[in-house]
Amino acid sequence: MSINEVTAGKNVPQEFNVIIEIPMNADPIKYEVDKNSGALFVDRFRMMATQDYSRCPPTRAASRSATGARSATCRISDSSRSSIFFEHYEDLEANKWVEVIGGNIARFSTFMTGELFEVLTRHTILAQSAEVWDFGPEHPSFVGAAARGLVEPDRALARIFETRAAQLLGFESAGDGSPHLSGLLIGSEIGAALRIHQAMSVTLVASGAIAALYRSVLERAGVSVRLVDAEAAVRRGLFAAAAAIWSQS
Repeated sequence: MSINEVTAGKNVPQEFNVIIEIPMNADPIKYEVDKNSGALFVDRFRMMATQDYSRCPPTRAASRSATGARSATCRISDSSRSSIFFEHYEDLEANKWVEVIGGNIARFSTFMTGELFEVLTRHTILAQSAEVWDFGPEHPSFVGAAARGLVEPDRALARIFETRAAQLLGFESAGDGSPHLSGLLIGSEIGAALRIHQAMSVTLVASGAIAALYRSVLERAGVSVRLVDAEAAVRRGLFAAAAAIWSQS
């Protein structure tokens, strides 16, 4: 059966079908649906996805890509009122900072922190120093590196190799590599973003362990944080978008 024959679903917008194009934690292959034949082709190889990336049949966005469904992680700075901003579905792990004033976007910036962490820990010499992934926001190496990143975000690139050097010189153990690098990158992102946006209160849209890490660094920087669960926000957004789309059909 052609994928083009897959319907939106029988109970839209409460329930609707999606076609998984990038399976979570599977081989790093990006599939694409051919718009004419409905066949599924290998489009390119990319980083391993941490969420399922899917399309909602039979929708199309302005770019002629299908409307995407994914769990988003973004940051929203708002001096008047918070609005949720969703990333384009192919922007894997790109963190968005959006400053909203009077209901309008006043300033916008993007940080590729997640992709950078993924590349460094899988495809560089630092892979030998970042083998432990289960750590929390109170880990000493995470706290120390995040503090340095907050104060001097412009030195992040010069400090990346410290993750390995600290182990070679005996200051840290092998289990400290991932929290050290994570703290440095997250601290540097937040330090730079706070200089750009001058925010003292932030709505953090995130889920799971990453939400705890970002929240801890933001609060150590003196920022008031309101946490919004990203997965719940994405579901509400998709339901609203589906309702708008099919109410016009």
